[in-house]
Parts: sequence; C-alpha cells; structure tokens
Amino acid sequence: MSFLFLFFGMMCFGVSNCLWRDLQIKYSNFQILFARSTITILILILIDLSFEGSNILTIDNAFQQFIYSSPWILISLLGLLFFIQSVKYQASGLSGAVVLWSTLFGVLFSKAFDKSPLPDTFGLVIALYLIGLSLIDKNIMKASLPGRGTLMALGAGLCWALASRGFKTGISATNPIVFALFQEATVLIIAIMVLFYQKKFSGLNYKLSNKIFVDVLLLALLTVGGIMGTNLALKSSTLIYFTLISAVQPAATVIVSKFIQKEEINSRQIIGAGILIIAASIV
Repeated sequence: MSFLFLFFGMMCFGVSNCLWRDLQIKYSNFQILFARSTITILILILIDLSFEGSNILTIDNAFQQFIYSSPWILISLLGLLFFIQSVKYQASGLSGAVVLWSTLFGVLFSKAFDKSPLPDTFGLVIALYLIGLSLIDKNIMKASLPGRGTLMALGAGLCWALASRGFKTGISATNPIVFALFQEATVLIIAIMVLFYQKKFSGLNYKLSNKIFVDVLLLALLTVGGIMGTNLALKSSTLIYFTLISAVQPAATVIVSKFIQKEEINSRQIIGAGILIIAASIV
C-alpha cells in the first residue's frame, strides 16, 4: 500500500511542479504560496473532519510536535523556494530531473545516521548522475559552474532529502493529516510574514482571473495529494524505499513540461533526464 501512496503523491508533485512558471508571470512566489496554502489548509481540515476519531484540535502534544516539526518543514520550504526559483532559469522538467540528486543524498544520510551499508551500485549511480547532469546542463561539460537553474535544483534536492528524515519522526508522533496541516500552516505563516515585510500583502489581487484561479486551485489540490501521499508512505516505509520511488516525480514533471506545456527541452536533455531517473531507480 505504501507504494501506491508514494506513487500517487509523487505523481501529484511531479505535475504541480509544472504549474509554477505560469503563475510566476503575474504573482510573486510568496503570493502564490499564500493563496495555495490557504486553500490546502481548508481542504486538509475537511479531510480530517471526514475521518472520525482524528480529532486534530484535541491532540495534547500538538504544540510540542509543531515546534519539533517546524525546523524540518522550514528546510522543506527552503527546498521548494530553491525549486521554484530554478524554474525561472530553465524548464521545470529539467529542474525536476536534477532534483533526483536527492536520492544520492538520501543514501548518504542513511549511511551517516542509520549506519546503512552503501548499495553495490553506488559507484555506477554516481557515474550515471554525472552523465545525466552533464547532458542536461552543458556548462558542466565545459568544466565550469552549473547554471543557476541547475544549482537551485541541486539545493532543492539536498533540502528535501534532509527534511524527509525529520518528517518520518513527526508523522509517526502525530498522523499524516495532522503533519500535513503543520506543513501548510508553517508555509502560510512564513508567506504572510514575508508579504507584510515586502509590503505586498495589501497589494495581493484577490480578483483573480478564471485562468489564474483554476491554476492556483489545481496547484492546491495537487499539493494536498502530494503531501498526503508522501506522508502516508513515509509513515509505513523506510527512507531508502521512499527515496527509490521518488523517481516517479521528475519523470512526471519531464513528461508534462515537454509534451503538455511545450517547454523547450531538447533531445540531449531528455536523454539526460532519463539517465537520472534510471540512476535513482537503481540506488
């Protein structure tokens, strides 16, 4: 069952990755996050209320768990900010593929903290990652620094790999729905604080066009699906297993961005993305 949860969650995240670029044309990242998180919190509350016995408002240690979980959620939010910044510089499908570097971080974290042995394919995986990245970002082939889009996506992968370790503990101490509410409440609070600081909160246009409203609503629904799917999977699976199936996310992003959103991705970059997906699947 954890496979189905994670597959569904990663498919949702993979598709949602492609929606950011169109929204960024008119709104700032934190305006989008404010609108998205407001909707996702309402949806999550409705989901929770539909499950008898969840009682999210009567958990004795809710505040303590929220405080514990906040650093990990902030690290995850930083990863999201890295990712949505990266899609300003390159196709979202390419950023999604580069994020697969997180699978390597996940293995290294398991080795360092859980004393897990490195897989026999570790050397091959590193070689495939380097080949895939070099095909996606031609600057690497010139022995220079990767482009800004690639660097941001690499940062996102590192943050998400690190955050997943804390998420598993937080989910086990509460439940997937409550932790999802913690995640989105933290994002909403940060978005409000940043918008007030930037003096953009009052300027947020609530009279959204039908196209923008549909995109934000779709982004929120996909976010709920992604969060719930991954949280349910994290609760009942190991981090290594979680890392492997996460390859579904960039695969979905590449497909949607290239063939549905018509983003500019050449054949060489598609091959590179495919190599990264293969590397993640054999870690």
